[in-house]
Amino acid sequence: MTIEEMLDKLLEFEGDDRIVQFRFKESGLLMWPFVRYIVYERIYRNFFMKENILGQEREIAGYDLKGLVNSYLHFNPLRKAERRSVLFCVGAMECVKDKEGYYYNRIFQPFFDACQSEAVVIERDLFFRHLLPRRESNILYKHQDMKELRLLLDAKIKKLSKEDTGSIAGIMTFLKENLPYQLTEEQYERVREILTVYAKGLKNIQSFYRKLIAKYRPRLVIVEDGCYGEHIAIALKTFNDMGIVTAEVQHGLIGRNHLAYNLAEKLQNMEEYRSYLPGYFLSFGKYWEETMRIPCKKVTIGSANCNLAMDGCSEHSVPKKRILIMPGVNSQIYVPLVEKILTDIPGVRLTVKLHPNAGKQKVLFERWSHDERVRISNEGNINDYFAWADYVTGDGSTALYEAAARRKRVFVYGTEESETYIDKKTGVWFTDAEDFLNKWNTVTDEEWDRLSGQFHPEDYFAPDPGKRFLDFVQSMGRNHDAI
Repeated sequence: MTIEEMLDKLLEFEGDDRIVQFRFKESGLLMWPFVRYIVYERIYRNFFMKENILGQEREIAGYDLKGLVNSYLHFNPLRKAERRSVLFCVGAMECVKDKEGYYYNRIFQPFFDACQSEAVVIERDLFFRHLLPRRESNILYKHQDMKELRLLLDAKIKKLSKEDTGSIAGIMTFLKENLPYQLTEEQYERVREILTVYAKGLKNIQSFYRKLIAKYRPRLVIVEDGCYGEHIAIALKTFNDMGIVTAEVQHGLIGRNHLAYNLAEKLQNMEEYRSYLPGYFLSFGKYWEETMRIPCKKVTIGSANCNLAMDGCSEHSVPKKRILIMPGVNSQIYVPLVEKILTDIPGVRLTVKLHPNAGKQKVLFERWSHDERVRISNEGNINDYFAWADYVTGDGSTALYEAAARRKRVFVYGTEESETYIDKKTGVWFTDAEDFLNKWNTVTDEEWDRLSGQFHPEDYFAPDPGKRFLDFVQSMGRNHDAI
């Protein structure tokens, strides 16, 4: 079975009208947007990713009184608020340090900066571990710690109503009887737990987001991961119902079979379901817009991070043996690749760029931690790694497109992820370590030049992202002055 075949079955399943009949009783909100991606992602894992070695479950052991007080006094978005026209609700996972030790968001920072005194940035996910220092600016940086803490407290303290108990039992029975691919009992229990947490906490979460709008009075809200549902679904539902313009900025890979960015036609056409999604999708380029099935209005703005790197990039006249390796979720397959490269390519230098939330991924490559030919890291901006490398290899990652746009020589590991998400024009494809070595030795400079000529960066990353983003923001101001 391929990912495409799996997704087709899942979209056929969610075309069933019954999926939108299950609601949280107190709020009246649909249940499916809050667990759709979780259900589909677990099914995907069961078939294509037996072990996820990236990241770890978040723990709340880091909570302490000092952190709680500091967060409330200095990062609580509902204290000392002032009117801002653009509100960003984004995660902090994309934050990295610059060379002077200041943190910045590699995806969104140029857009924050473009808005300056008109922007308030509300970051999520790091639980009181606020990434400081930030450069002095007129941008307000806040966190969602208080909302997250309240959600956890509601889950622990509040009792689940009989009505919601019945509704959750109903959708769980429906999933077990109708999903084309079954979850494990442990996975079903996790889905039930998530629905229970939201059933208890949705009222207070909605109140938090309504207060945000009342405090800052924005005309536009920019979000990350807007089509994934879960926690962002309630934010978007609240903002959309209040008449606020909402938009998602593309932050990474999107393909023709991405679970979050492909919806059943019935859901796309359902006005109520659309209210749980962003009104606009701001893409890197036209290519990506053609790979998704979502009801959002598409606007091409480009990638600020990629554009900044391309502005200063230059091609190496004579490529050196400097290879950047970017292991994905199936990182185990890169171990024999690294071994083969170090054994059979004299004079090679490798950088293994791990995921920022590397988890167990680090352990796989520890054996080379003292090899002077190898650098292993999960820190910093990917642009710095591209500046060093002449060759780049990986699978199922936006970084392969970025590398091709910078005219790096790209080797694509032909995994199921790559077959689903990577354009054939991106580089030279290989199947395993032996095939990589064969391609390394046989692909000529003329063939590399031909591949480079077939890849048109502007199709994937539109130019002038800063200007395009500001044009979009300003157009929202012209069209929505009533707020």
